[in-house]
Amino acid sequence: MYGSLSDHLEHRISRRSLLKIAGVGAVASTTGLLAACEADDDDDDVVDDVADDEEPAVDPDDDDDAVDEPDDDPVDDEEPADDVDPDDGQMGGTINVALYSEPASVDGSWTTAIVTQIPSIHVFESLMAYDEEWATQPMLAEDVEMSDDGLTATFNLRDGVNFHNGDVMDADDVVASIQRWFQVAGNGQDTEPFVDSVEAVDDLTVEWQFNTPFAPLLNYMASPLGYTCIILPAEIAEEAANDQLSQDQYIGTAPFRFVEHAPDEHILMERFEDYSSRDDEASNYAGEKIAYADELRFVTVPDAAARIAGVEGGDYHWAEEVTRDEFDRLEEDDNVEAEILSPLRFKGIIFNKARGPFTDVNLRRAVLYALDKEEIMFAAFGDERFWRLSHSMIPEESIWYSEVGQDEYNQMDIERARELVEESDYDGEEIRWLAPADREDYHAIALTAAPMLEEIGLNVEVVSVDWGTITDLRTDPDEYEIFNTGFGFGPEPTTVAFIPADWPGWWESEAKEEALQAVMEETDQETRQELWDEFHGVFYEDVPVIVVGDFFGLTIRRPELINGLVAQEPRFWNTWIES
Repeated sequence: MYGSLSDHLEHRISRRSLLKIAGVGAVASTTGLLAACEADDDDDDVVDDVADDEEPAVDPDDDDDAVDEPDDDPVDDEEPADDVDPDDGQMGGTINVALYSEPASVDGSWTTAIVTQIPSIHVFESLMAYDEEWATQPMLAEDVEMSDDGLTATFNLRDGVNFHNGDVMDADDVVASIQRWFQVAGNGQDTEPFVDSVEAVDDLTVEWQFNTPFAPLLNYMASPLGYTCIILPAEIAEEAANDQLSQDQYIGTAPFRFVEHAPDEHILMERFEDYSSRDDEASNYAGEKIAYADELRFVTVPDAAARIAGVEGGDYHWAEEVTRDEFDRLEEDDNVEAEILSPLRFKGIIFNKARGPFTDVNLRRAVLYALDKEEIMFAAFGDERFWRLSHSMIPEESIWYSEVGQDEYNQMDIERARELVEESDYDGEEIRWLAPADREDYHAIALTAAPMLEEIGLNVEVVSVDWGTITDLRTDPDEYEIFNTGFGFGPEPTTVAFIPADWPGWWESEAKEEALQAVMEETDQETRQELWDEFHGVFYEDVPVIVVGDFFGLTIRRPELINGLVAQEPRFWNTWIES
């Protein structure tokens, strides 16, 4: 059916036609699933998606004993949107932000979902933060000391940091927050086996003891891209030791304090007047933070056209996930500033490996050989300025880019795929593919790929629901066989969202764990890159997820919103509305 690459290009479905089809079919397969879930939401992970998307385009630094120098340049460094001094900002007003989906939570430790991370980073902070070169810098820590053998890390904390409830942060708060992170966050769960102890030495000193060197520590403590180690008051961290935070537990140290989350209406925050800012130069997520706006208001606007119209009309100051087909027109519109974020994430197709037909690697490999990645990326993202083919979990701009797996990437070998189906235990049962009808590009992935899988004998049912429902359903292995999302790129490769075994899809593999441990223990950068190549090889052997390709984002903002964007996600401190 699909033949050669030239045949694919000749028979491409018009992307606009596909989106019309998507609109017609959006409610066709929701019976039973919508009844099972309320329309909560989360998002892609970073790093589901990155957020998962989890999910947060950078290049790694991997210093295990330095907090101020990256090992290499970041991926496509994006300068802040405006070359202005944050100290020149104007106080007042409400910044209105249009999100594409309803966040299930503001708990940045709980999920990799980008739609959660965007509000979360304005309420919560971590011990470390990334600067514009994606090097780790102290945030709630004053400084960090690493022992020569890599087995002891000492975080000296800043004195006088205020929580939103009036308490002052101390080492007990940090230890309790880290212990919670070990339980609720995938990165924390991956870290804990390397740790012998985390203890408060005194009120402002936290000491980690490791049983083996742990290279990702500072990056894990800095990541704003999901599974973040957010610092909470000790009593809250202990109360929510194994649970998602409730609204009355959204107590952080960041420049804005949480007011309310009214589902399907807004998440409202206000300036925290007693914020304890650093006094070093503002740089990306690091350094000085000033809350110029009186309020931040995050509004769920699932329809892309409504997000665009809202920014054009002045209802919103910033919107994410804008329809890429509108880019040329938006570039000419004086009411908006349109920006391409490149690279943003990679598109992944995730198999349920806990139960069902895709516990069989032969069937997963059959899908790998059957899919035409170019056709799928075109259908989802259209204009080639917004996507590219790539087999790697980390983009080519990064030192973590791996060539391993490229020979397996875009085979389009239908006969081999059919043979693999025959070699598997698949017996024709229905394969439910969860697809977000409220996200046109993500929905197009499933609509385009499903016929390719039918061509090799799979019985695929595209289940079209909203993104929030998917982020709920994907945690239940009885509810699906496949879903797709986007994954953010981070400076630390082991933060890719689907690597932890408890992330939806449940990648459990002895070979994976051995390869991952080697990457985590090694502190020499060159050797670490070689070990990451080996991990990439295990990834293509196990096929837990299919990398479809890299995609780039389109965001728009009002011209009067000054100094508001960074490389992957927005931050609205050091940002103001110019009158």
